[in-house]
This record gives sequence, structure tokens and C-alpha cells, in this order.
Amino acid sequence: MDHGQLNIPLAKRGNIDAQIDAYKIEQAHARKVTAKERAARVSNLKASIKGILAALPDDRVLALAAPLGKKKASTARVALYQAAGADLARWQDALMRDLAATMNRCCSVSPCARLEGPCCDMAGRCAKCRARYPGCNCSPEEWMGY
Repeated sequence: MDHGQLNIPLAKRGNIDAQIDAYKIEQAHARKVTAKERAARVSNLKASIKGILAALPDDRVLALAAPLGKKKASTARVALYQAAGADLARWQDALMRDLAATMNRCCSVSPCARLEGPCCDMAGRCAKCRARYPGCNCSPEEWMGY
């Protein structure tokens, strides 16, 4: 506030209540935008974690969920997804590293007998830019080819 305005009579200063109301509306709008961005980010992380858990082989999911006492892959995936809710970004990074390590295991059959194509040449690489994890800045969805 300009101290020179203190010498001006209240009737000529303007409507301070209108200025306060406009400021409150501006702040509420900024909070709303921030909340929407945060909700979208959390939604994307949750979808990414679901995709990563679906891409992991059953034996690896069971090994990860062994401390949780899960014996079926479907319940293990649900339990791991629920556990990931505590820190989504950290879980996403850890599961991506685990997925990359799992995908780097090549089959012992030569030539490769996989129906979806050879595993040796693209295993553990980004589906978009073909870089090895964590060598690219692609999103997890792009990395997995969604």
C-alpha cells in the first residue's frame, strides 16, 4: 500500500472490499488449477503403475509381493498397487527399473521363439526412442509402448 494514499479520504480511495474480493477469487482460482494439475499427475502415475505391474511376469510379481503374504499373481498385483499409493513416483521408478531388468533377460532359444518378436534386440529398451532405461526422458507409457 502506498503511504501517500493514507492522506486521501476513504471515499476517494476506491472500494477496498472489491479489491479484497478480487484477490480472494484470484487465489481460489490458482488453488483450483493447482489441484487439477496435481490430480492429473496422480492419475497418470496410478495408470503407469498399473501398466508396469501388468507387464511384469507373474513370478516377479509374486517375488515382490512375498513380504505381503500374497500367493496368487492377481492378488499380489492388487497388493503392490495399494502399497504404491504411499509414494507413487518412487514406486514407479523402482518398478520401471525392475521391469527393465526383467526384460533384459534373453531367452536361451536361438533363434528367439517369442511370438511378439525377438527379445534379444529390443529387451529393456524404450519403445519410443529405443534407448535403454534410464537413458531416455520418455514417459513410462511411451517407454512401454502404450
